[in-house]
Amino acid sequence: MSDVSGKTGIGGSGGDGRTRVRRAPRRPCSRAGRVLRSGCTVPTRGPVAAVTSLHTLGPAGTNCERSAVEWFVRAGRAGRVVLYPTLEDAARGALATPGGALLVPAAYPDLHTLVYSHVEDLTLVDSIVVPTHPMVLARAPEATALGTVATHAAPIALVPPGITVRVVSSNAQAAADCAAGLADACITTSAAMDRYGLELVRDFGAVQMAFTVHVPTRPATAPSEYDAAGSRDD
Repeated sequence: MSDVSGKTGIGGSGGDGRTRVRRAPRRPCSRAGRVLRSGCTVPTRGPVAAVTSLHTLGPAGTNCERSAVEWFVRAGRAGRVVLYPTLEDAARGALATPGGALLVPAAYPDLHTLVYSHVEDLTLVDSIVVPTHPMVLARAPEATALGTVATHAAPIALVPPGITVRVVSSNAQAAADCAAGLADACITTSAAMDRYGLELVRDFGAVQMAFTVHVPTRPATAPSEYDAAGSRDD
């Protein structure tokens, strides 16, 4: 696990896929409500107050990780961000973890399926608007042409026309696949581009994005059997 600055709420993740957020000073929200500018606190009454870990999409460098860290910073309290290969795995991890909650981006194409698949055991309790990392088209340093682009389904519209698309599980995974030679280029975040040593082709900039927080309707009674990769703990 790695600590994240309480001032910005945005930082790196440990090699185990978990990010620890230090307690940050609380700042009051304006009267506009809970979905506000960066630095505004998240309400901590009701089921939100019981959340000690957010389970969301990895690997490190995703916009989900960024927003989960920011959620705890706005709440003004410590917490854990646990990353998984898919949001479906993250939902199972949240259900199995005391104090766990699922964080999902509003742009997730299968959000409706995820919500209705868990209509009896997960409920929406909060949302947060966070600017994403700058979204970029990046390429492998050795790529001579952009024949294949790896991308998550959500930002697929950013892929230039006439290029073969390889759909993967997350923006960060797109960068990992590109670095591994499975694609010539990728649509990814600037953080993942830097992490995997890719070269910038085009910067689309940050996107204001909503993320929703879902808590179990029945508290977990045993420690989570999922680790940060969504697999069972030893």
